[in-house]
Amino acid sequence: MRINTTAIIIFILALLCYWSFRNLPHMLVCSMESPEKKLVDITPKQAYDLIMCNMGNPDFIILDIRTPNEYSSGHIERAELLDFYSDSFQQELDELEKTRAYLIYCRSGNRTGTAMKMMQSLGFTEVYNMLGGIGRWAREGYPVIISD
Repeated sequence: MRINTTAIIIFILALLCYWSFRNLPHMLVCSMESPEKKLVDITPKQAYDLIMCNMGNPDFIILDIRTPNEYSSGHIERAELLDFYSDSFQQELDELEKTRAYLIYCRSGNRTGTAMKMMQSLGFTEVYNMLGGIGRWAREGYPVIISD
């Protein structure tokens, strides 16, 4: 059996091209320069992409602004809890580093709309509000962590 060297070289080049370009849209999203102030609504798909782009980035924080019981029933991995209904919510929000990037979510998206306005007035520069909350996130098949 004779091996066709040209066919093998073409196959290897095609494979390399596939591996190089299959993540191109993801890489373009990750490398986009952000404007000076960015306070925007995003979909769960965009939130997932944003999380993947910021793996290991200590300046990217995921904030779950639901109650502790809601949080323990299921949350996004690495999300930090900041209870919207807590008497100290605005004070705790104000104590956060304003120049970091934040992805915020709640159960359905109502609380984050209010929190987004608060964060804007407090001087946060980069906040992403996940539309539809954890409910939409889960319905679209993205992973949820259940706390014990």
